[in-house]
Amino acid sequence: MLVGLSACGGGGPPANPIPTASGKIDLSKEALVYFKVNKDYGSGKLGFIKFYIQKEGTSQIRDYICGKDNRIPIAERLAPGRYVFVLMSGNIIATPVEPVPVVTYDPSKGIPLTPIDVKAGDVLYLGNVLVSGIGKKTAIGRADSVVYTVEDHSDLAKKSVAEYYPELASRLQTRLIKVLP
Repeated sequence: MLVGLSACGGGGPPANPIPTASGKIDLSKEALVYFKVNKDYGSGKLGFIKFYIQKEGTSQIRDYICGKDNRIPIAERLAPGRYVFVLMSGNIIATPVEPVPVVTYDPSKGIPLTPIDVKAGDVLYLGNVLVSGIGKKTAIGRADSVVYTVEDHSDLAKKSVAEYYPELASRLQTRLIKVLP
């Protein structure tokens, strides 16, 4: 099941800092999570990439298109659970084949990034993932030519939380995604 498309990036923080949801965040039922994924062209130039995360043990999948040459993380509301990166693509029209299979995290297969574990009440910054060597290809698993790195721009996440959710600024925790060997 595909769930909403989020657009990330832009010239600055989005007017609505949570593009896939509206209304006031309810931390008793959800988490506020900041992260970003970009294609890395090298020399500091970033580009558009499409990626999907899937809630483990379900067919619930969320797709995102991140672009723009900035490192400002996006804000996303996530229900409690574990989310796995299931697809990265330099081709923004790429989509998974439906029906989407139910996934269980396997560190030896799939995208080599640690899952995103969230609990209700979490306010997290997970890092900025840079993907190089992907071109217009799509990765649904490990690919020798694709390299993942994670940058820590928690200062930008802190600034965004303070601007849009000042009451949550003191709760922000940095829990960086890790690239698996």
